[in-house]
Amino acid sequence: MAHEVLDTVVLRMDLSEYGLRKGDLGAVVEVYEPDGLEVEFVTASGKTETLVTLKADAVRSVVDNDLVAVRPFNRSAWQAPSIRPLTPGIPRIHSHCGG
Repeated sequence: MAHEVLDTVVLRMDLSEYGLRKGDLGAVVEVYEPDGLEVEFVTASGKTETLVTLKADAVRSVVDNDLVAVRPFNRSAWQAPSIRPLTPGIPRIHSHCGG
């Protein structure tokens, strides 16, 4: 299934360099053809913590039996990446928006 802007998606893998874990919810904020997405991850209060450019298969759609849980976001675990796309051929960089 192709994702669209504003879709809520579920991360399929840990991205420890961003403090993200498999199962974290994000929102698609941009779609890059043929298979790239920019996904925003926010805290429960709505504060943007991380924007990450991913291949579409790194996330899945939310399904009816998914249960939402809350966990602390470990900002100290976040390491600034080099300025490069996570996925070759997708012309966006990672950015950390939280502070």
